[in-house]
Amino acid sequence: MELQFISESGILSRLVRFIITLVLKPVTWLNSIGKFSDQTLIVSLHRLGDTILTLHSLRQLKEAYPYRRFIILTYDEFRVFYRTLFEDNEIITCSKNDYFFGGRLAGAGLISRLRKFSFSEIIDISGDTHTASLIVFLKAGYRYGISKYHFQNLYTKSKPVRTIPHLTDIYYDAVETAFRIGKQRSYEPFPVVIRPGKPVVLTPFASWPEKEWGLKNFSDLTELLVIDFPVKLVVEKSKVPSDVLDGFRSAGAEVKETKNIAELSDEIKDSSFLFGVDSGPVHLAAFHGIPTLAIYGPTNPEYCKPHGEHHLVIRKTLYCSPLTENYCALDAGRKCASRDCLKGITPQAVYEEIIRIVREYKLF
Repeated sequence: MELQFISESGILSRLVRFIITLVLKPVTWLNSIGKFSDQTLIVSLHRLGDTILTLHSLRQLKEAYPYRRFIILTYDEFRVFYRTLFEDNEIITCSKNDYFFGGRLAGAGLISRLRKFSFSEIIDISGDTHTASLIVFLKAGYRYGISKYHFQNLYTKSKPVRTIPHLTDIYYDAVETAFRIGKQRSYEPFPVVIRPGKPVVLTPFASWPEKEWGLKNFSDLTELLVIDFPVKLVVEKSKVPSDVLDGFRSAGAEVKETKNIAELSDEIKDSSFLFGVDSGPVHLAAFHGIPTLAIYGPTNPEYCKPHGEHHLVIRKTLYCSPLTENYCALDAGRKCASRDCLKGITPQAVYEEIIRIVREYKLF
C-alpha cells in the first residue's frame, strides 16, 4: 500500500503505524530467532539514477570492511553497476515482476527464494514500502537502514529518509545505522573520460513528465547543434511517434531507440557529452565518465545531480524553485499549471552553454 498520501503527523498516521507494528512486528521477531550466517544483506531496489548514487556509500563500506561478506539485492538490469564492487556470487537479483500491487508489496516467490538464506543483519538502503514488505519476512538477526515513519518499528535501528541534500547522504545514513565507515563521507566523482569527436547525446525523458523540457525544445536545440557537431537522440523504443523521430533525422540527428538499460548504457558510452533533464541517463553518463549538462525545474540539483565539476546544471530560479529541499512546493511540479521554471529556458540558451562546455573540454 502506498502511504505517501498520509501525513506523518496526526491521528490517522499514528493509527496506520500502530496497525503495521501490531501485525508485522511479531513476524519480524519470529524471523530474528535462531543462528544466522555471518553475512550482511544490502537491499537496494531503486530506479537507475538512485542505484548509481548508492555506489559511493557502498564502496566506502566495502573498503572499511574488506573481510566482511556483503550480499547485494538489486534489480536484474542493475547488476552491471554493482559488479564494480561485488563478485557475481555476492549479487542477488530480482525483477519488478516479483512485486505486486503496483510494485509496492513483495511477492511470495521472492520471499521464498530469499528465505533459503540467513543473514546476521539486513541493511535496507531503499527505505520504502516495497522493501519494508520484504525484509520483515527474511531470516536475519537485525534489520537496519532508512525507513518511512509508518515502518520504523519494524527495524532494529533506522533513520528517516532525509529531505535535504544530497541523495547520496540518504544511502550513507542507511549504511551507518549498522556500520561505522569513517568520519568523512566520500563524494568522489566517477573518473571523467574525454572522448573527442564522439556525438553529443540528447535524452529528453524523465521519470515523470513535469521534469521534462519537451520534445519541441529538443528538436529546436538539435537544429542548432548539428551545425557544429554530430548529435544523437536516444529514447526508449516506441516511446516517441515515428513522425517525430523522422523530424529529428531530417534535422541531421542520429536516432537510437533502446529496449533496456544495457542498450541505453552502450549508446551513452559511445558519446562525448550528454544533455538531458533530471533523470537516470544523466547519472548513467556520469557513471561512464561522460560530462553532462542537465535542466532542472521543479527539482533541486543540489539534492540529486551527479557529483563532480564535469556535471553541470542549467535552471531558471523562480520564487517557487526548491532551494533547500528536493522538490518544489507544488508536488515536484505535478500541481503546477505554468511550469515557468522550464519554459523560461530557451534552446538558444542551452545551445550557448553546450558550446561553452564543449570548447572548454576540447571535445571537438
